[in-house]
Amino acid sequence: MSTTPFWKKIHQTVSGYSNNITEDIVAEILKLSKNELLEGLLTYKSYTRQGYDDWIANSNVSSYMKEFVHDLSQDLNLDTNLAYMIMCNYLMFEYYGKIKEFWQITRIGTTIHLKESIWNFYTAERMFLLKTWRHVFEFVNKDYEFAQQYQEFVRGIKMEELQNNLIKQFEIVIGEFSSKHLDDKSPHLENWLCRNIREQCEILSIIILTIEQKKLTVAQLTQLVMLFVQNNFSTTPPVYELRQYLSKRDLEELMFTEIGCYFVILENYWDKDLTDFWKNSTTKELDDCLTGLHFKPAHTIIMLTWLVLKFKSLHDDQDSQSIIEVMTMQPFVLLRSLVSSNVFKNCSVGDVVLTAVHKMLDEFCLMYDDRKAFYEENGVIGILGEILKVSKLADLCLKTRNGLDTLVEIAIEAFPFDFFSFTTIAHSLLGQHSQYKQTVHLLNNVPSFLSEMTWTIAKDEISILRKSQPAFTDSDLIIFQPNTIVRSYGIFGQTLVQYRASYSYFLYLEYLVNCLLTVGVAQRKFDEELVRKVIAGYGVVVQGVMCCIDMDLKIVGLERVIQKLDKMLLHLDGPLLHINLVKLYFDVQNAMMLYRQSTFFEICPEIVWKIFFPKLRVECIVDVKKLLFNQYIFEDTIFMKLFQEEEFKEDHTLLLTYIKILHNIIKVKLQFRNFQLSGIAYLLNFVFIQHQTWAYNDENQKTQITLGCLNIFHYVLQKDVNDLNEAERKIFYLCQHAFLNNIYIIESFLHLFVKEKYHLIFLMERESNWIAGPSLDRLKCIRMQLALLLLIMNQRKTVAKCALNDKLQFVVKPVASYFTNSYSPVIAELSCRFLEKLAQDRYIPLLALLELDHYQVQSLFLERLRDPLEEETVKIAIIDLINTCVSHQNGMTAAFFNLKCFMYWDGTDDDLFSGDSVSDFMVDYLQNIKKSHEYFKNPLQLGILRLLHNLWLNHRENLIDNIANLKDFWPVMVDPFFCDFVQDVEVYTTILKIINIEVGVNIDSVEDNLVKTIDKFLKDKERIKKWIAFVLRSTESNAKNNLDLLSAWMEFLVVTKKVMVRSFDDDIKSALIHSCLNGINIPEGGFNNIESIYLWSQFFLMLTTTWRIHEKQQSSVLNKLMTFVRSLNVYYKYLSPKVKEIVLCLIYRTVVDMKSYFSTNTSSLVSFIYCVGSLIDTEYEYLVAEGWLVKDELEKVRHLRPWLIIIFIGNSLMELNNVQEIAVWFNYRMFLARVMESAGYMLQHKSTLPFAKLAINFMTTYAESPLVTDFLKVDLFTFYYKVRPPQLTTSVAEALSRGVPVFLREWWLICITIVKLNRTLLEKIGGGIFQTCFTFITEHDQLLREIITLTKFTVDMTALTLVCEALKLVYIILHIVPHWCVEHPSSYEAVMDGVKISVNACILSILGYKKINFYKRVDQKDLHIISSPSTDLLVSVLNKIMEIIYWNSSCLRKTKPDPVAQFNTQHLLEQITLLVDNDFSVPRFELPITSKLTYGAILCLADYLCKALNQLSPTTPSAAPKLRQISLTELNDEIKIKSLGTIFEHCTAVYEPYTGFMVYLQRSDDLPNEKLSSFLHYDMSEFSGSTSAISQLDYTVVKNSVEALMTFLACEIFYTMRNINEEVLFSYKRELSSEIQFFAEFVRKRTGEQYHAMVATPRSTTPVSQSETDIIKRYTMTKVKDGDADDIADNNFVLVISHWLMNFCQLSN
Repeated sequence: MSTTPFWKKIHQTVSGYSNNITEDIVAEILKLSKNELLEGLLTYKSYTRQGYDDWIANSNVSSYMKEFVHDLSQDLNLDTNLAYMIMCNYLMFEYYGKIKEFWQITRIGTTIHLKESIWNFYTAERMFLLKTWRHVFEFVNKDYEFAQQYQEFVRGIKMEELQNNLIKQFEIVIGEFSSKHLDDKSPHLENWLCRNIREQCEILSIIILTIEQKKLTVAQLTQLVMLFVQNNFSTTPPVYELRQYLSKRDLEELMFTEIGCYFVILENYWDKDLTDFWKNSTTKELDDCLTGLHFKPAHTIIMLTWLVLKFKSLHDDQDSQSIIEVMTMQPFVLLRSLVSSNVFKNCSVGDVVLTAVHKMLDEFCLMYDDRKAFYEENGVIGILGEILKVSKLADLCLKTRNGLDTLVEIAIEAFPFDFFSFTTIAHSLLGQHSQYKQTVHLLNNVPSFLSEMTWTIAKDEISILRKSQPAFTDSDLIIFQPNTIVRSYGIFGQTLVQYRASYSYFLYLEYLVNCLLTVGVAQRKFDEELVRKVIAGYGVVVQGVMCCIDMDLKIVGLERVIQKLDKMLLHLDGPLLHINLVKLYFDVQNAMMLYRQSTFFEICPEIVWKIFFPKLRVECIVDVKKLLFNQYIFEDTIFMKLFQEEEFKEDHTLLLTYIKILHNIIKVKLQFRNFQLSGIAYLLNFVFIQHQTWAYNDENQKTQITLGCLNIFHYVLQKDVNDLNEAERKIFYLCQHAFLNNIYIIESFLHLFVKEKYHLIFLMERESNWIAGPSLDRLKCIRMQLALLLLIMNQRKTVAKCALNDKLQFVVKPVASYFTNSYSPVIAELSCRFLEKLAQDRYIPLLALLELDHYQVQSLFLERLRDPLEEETVKIAIIDLINTCVSHQNGMTAAFFNLKCFMYWDGTDDDLFSGDSVSDFMVDYLQNIKKSHEYFKNPLQLGILRLLHNLWLNHRENLIDNIANLKDFWPVMVDPFFCDFVQDVEVYTTILKIINIEVGVNIDSVEDNLVKTIDKFLKDKERIKKWIAFVLRSTESNAKNNLDLLSAWMEFLVVTKKVMVRSFDDDIKSALIHSCLNGINIPEGGFNNIESIYLWSQFFLMLTTTWRIHEKQQSSVLNKLMTFVRSLNVYYKYLSPKVKEIVLCLIYRTVVDMKSYFSTNTSSLVSFIYCVGSLIDTEYEYLVAEGWLVKDELEKVRHLRPWLIIIFIGNSLMELNNVQEIAVWFNYRMFLARVMESAGYMLQHKSTLPFAKLAINFMTTYAESPLVTDFLKVDLFTFYYKVRPPQLTTSVAEALSRGVPVFLREWWLICITIVKLNRTLLEKIGGGIFQTCFTFITEHDQLLREIITLTKFTVDMTALTLVCEALKLVYIILHIVPHWCVEHPSSYEAVMDGVKISVNACILSILGYKKINFYKRVDQKDLHIISSPSTDLLVSVLNKIMEIIYWNSSCLRKTKPDPVAQFNTQHLLEQITLLVDNDFSVPRFELPITSKLTYGAILCLADYLCKALNQLSPTTPSAAPKLRQISLTELNDEIKIKSLGTIFEHCTAVYEPYTGFMVYLQRSDDLPNEKLSSFLHYDMSEFSGSTSAISQLDYTVVKNSVEALMTFLACEIFYTMRNINEEVLFSYKRELSSEIQFFAEFVRKRTGEQYHAMVATPRSTTPVSQSETDIIKRYTMTKVKDGDADDIADNNFVLVISHWLMNFCQLSN
């Protein structure tokens, strides 16, 4: 089947649409399409029945398709075969579908919209064909990258043939305006009319450009001009429908193009001998036609040009008379409109037309005897002004040859009487780079002054002033000096006075301003003529500001006249408020800002901007979110009145200028009394959502207003909010809120996207100048719309609720349609970026919103990847879209990878396809890389590599299993590591990341090829050496990609050393460690790359954690590290906390790893710590000066972390054997005092509590070291004062309803460390520090009491540990201060009262442990009850409570003197306080828990413990693993382990995930008291079975608890018997003997078990006779006989207690 060219793609290629298009490609495509280009629109032959029949005879399609193509060819008025080819092109390049799908649509679907789409596609193709020619000729003679190829192409064609074809095409297009054709085109009438007009314009524009290459022949001239005459030069539309459907602009542009072409055609004939030309018969016919045109304004210039040309050749008087007659119709007015039309601006066509007009005007001027008469013709000076804007024409005009140059001279001489002519000429000349300096000089030295005074001297035409004379009676701005020549000068029918003296144009302009103000203030109305002059004059000022960049405004006289505007503006109010004068002021200010870099508030007085610009009310600025749609937020200003007035006009230049000023002000980041905020609020409230509905004389103004607003919003929202000051943040948040949450702003913005389907195509088809036409602002606007949309989508994540999300689905298709636009690759890229952003939300079904099937997705995106001419940025955007879809869009991923065959919706089995997929690009990538690594320099190849990484990252490598499983896949992938390291850093980074994921996921089954490849690389020492050097070089730069390489390399070593341990020998390990040290050493240039230092330090920590530093390398490692630390001292204080942390962690790790080295090399240790000392000083100084002043709690924590690591460094130094040898260093650095002071500060803030316990733990470590005496030199009193916790931090009585707060547990842990610190100090120093520690006890007695009584509220493990530690301290105090109760009775009573309460609470917890409710802690705050707590959890709690029983009993025992000493008759009995009441009732589980101890409660507990101990064996340890009990040793180890990891992440130590509370009853007095003998009612089932909690308790803990409890009870019974009256002694002993029988039985059973176990072992002594029936006596005698009597006290102390009760307390057995 034959094909037709796809002109859209051809035009893109020829015009250099993409950077990938080369000269060879352009030359080739022009060569291939040469014939079709020459034929042009003639290719598209009209529909005929014969053509349809011929197509039917050769086609093989369904009947439905035949009918469709037939209708389509008639609809397009196109030959059927061509119509079918156009349809196929549409299917392939626009619809991205298949022909079979078309068949199905034509069979059962509607075809109305399909035909419309093809019609528009065909229309666009015709336009692209013409635009291709237009582009070639536009740039063939310009400095353009493909100009040479264009020239060669143009030289290779027959220009006359091309011109003939163009004339034929023009004739055919004109001929379509018949009523028959109008009827045929009715379905697309409006679009067809538009197409016809634009095609006429384009064909004529091409003809104009071809004439530059070859002049038309007489026959061609005649044919074309006759067609113009036939078409009436488009001065009158040939059909009524043109006026109905087309804009005035379109019709006017066609007319101007025809007339312009007419001028260009005739230009060639001005300098020729035309004698033969006029004799030609065709010329005569043409002459009759042209001279016979109606005297319409549009025809006059046509007739005049022809008559002038004819008169120049024939000098016929009749022609002269005709010229005079035509001149009365003011023909130059239309010509002025023509040369200033947009259709001829900024393009080669306009230059050619303007050159032709210049030639005609110059020739006509030469014919005039009186040049002033020609000068006075209306429109001539306007035309001359346009001509002077072209550099080469300006040079021609200013040459002295009595042509147009005389008009310039007349304009100078006639100034200022004829103000506008000279002003127009000066304005144009200032824009010429070759003329602006001469023009400025002329403006400052105008050689003559033509006044408005009439010359009254009859005879003398010249006079001389005898004295100075001002030019104006009311001003001395311009003064004529004596001897100035005065003469008469005739112009415009008047004889006026002219002074031949130089003066400044700008002084005259200042005089005009003064007159304007004087007259205006006097009459309360401005003279409109003066207003026009002032505006025109300041147009010259603005032009001077813009073009005379290298000239000083003050010197050239502009500064003074600019400042004059400020005074004028102050009068613009009330009836003198003139909108054009305000526009003028805005234009000047805008020019000063743009071209003179002046600050707005420097050139604009405050009073001016206060009056004229929007100003928010002060009270409205507090909450920027309330600034939207509030009509009362602005103060009344002149500005508001002006813009409200302009809204109802069709010209909106004032608003446009204000938008430009506001944009420039925002760019300078100058916030002046909310000027910018007020402006943006005004745009959002009054402009952005309303301007689309305003009336416009020029539709492009609407686009410019939209573009201006979007530019401002985009500039604001692209900023990082963290870099903005407070005023700028208000602007940022206002724009953010408007576009994310305000539904009206969002809808107005998104409405910009929602246009008709072919809006952009229609817009560009109506634009003649695709190079620099005004409609191109629409493309800029679309680009900015998309850019702003992307910014807004990025901002969505920063707000909690976003109204934009619900609206996005409505713009997906309109935005996606821009991806296939033919006019800007930037728009295509931004459109693709939008789809990528949208694809990031997995809940948005992108494939469904695009309404595409798999094949269309592949055709739309993947084929553009294949296209070698496509822009690289677009290809990269496509790759990024695929990357994102792989992560979030399953449907799009399936389409891209063609996972399975897709079946069409009609279910036909033969419509399965297997199309191109992303996998094919992967294969191409591997093949290319295998050929040469140079392919990595192609951004697309790098994008494919990124896509490979993303597949692995999202665990979707299965999508390309067939590729990844290839034998050579991994060797080819890793091959760049075996060559010179010359590729982009990202190449190596991405490959490493892929390997890291592959190895990490398949850690136990890594593919052999990959393992072998990595092993080969790691064992190549030279290769590794080069690689390390490359990584070091790359990290010298701050580029993120380079740092990513280091991160990937670190991760690579982490995963590979787990799989290939043997691949790393000692040399490799050493090289890697030294590379880290080389990386962190600061170069001579200074500390330029902080992030690099951070990563290398992290790398070093990772390596040294895995591989110990070899002994032989320790010295060199230490030296490099010391060098780094020394060089860091200068920069340390400027580092961020994050970098400080890692540097200090590096030091900490070095001390830990080199512990043995430092222990034996004190000198190296001293050198090292003295290097570190400066960092410690700096960090402490910062902490004191700034750290504690930080208000934000999170920031405070972040800034505290480095100091915390310093504390860890101190801890690690304390572990050295030779710590005493560095005692001087600790003293010199005041290490202990500083840590103590910092701990005090930490205790004052909730966020730093987790760190406080770590600091105090260091103090404990310090106390345990040989340097403990340093505590005598610090102020512990002040420290102890700071450790008093706030209310309810240790007590949970009022906190149970909300669980155990985190900060409460923090204080528990802190108290643990403080208590241990005091205990350690008392043990180590004793008397030297006793008073200080004892003061802590007495000052915090109530706190200590609360701590000890925690057992009555909770069984939380942290709380129980705290209780235990507090009791240990109390025990030591009781031991050191036996007379505590006498010396400090209040503190003693408080503490001991707490001990007794704790005993009762423990009794109830143990006896009723089944009443404990356990809770799981969620998010460190919420408690969820556990219905069935684990046995392990219960065992750990009971063990800890029993340990507390032990310390409680020991403390209570210490309150009384040694009972053995009481047997000494010389010893006087002390006054004894009995602690246990003579009450034998069973304890009840009720509140409150009091301090009253009873025999019943204690004996119940003792009985319980004895039964529990019977279930346990000393040879069988507890089967239950110890749940974390937060012992001090464990806590210390945990802190050290977590120091570099999660402790920073959580800002606290790791808590137990469970806590427990006891369930009590309220007091009930009606319950009877039960004796111990009734204790058997308690359920004893827990004492049986191996799975019970009791059977898994810790034997030692239970044994110690029993012994301590019974020892205390035995002492209490002993003193009770000595202190009670004889009357009650007998009953006391009898009841006690009865209730304590269980203990005697327990002792006898336990002793018997131990005796039988003892005699069962081999012995050297003879056993005791079995005749002794008392097992206790046999046990005792055997122990004595074996010489092992002391073992009784060690392993069977309960026997000792039993003997004490029976023998010394005289209780019966």
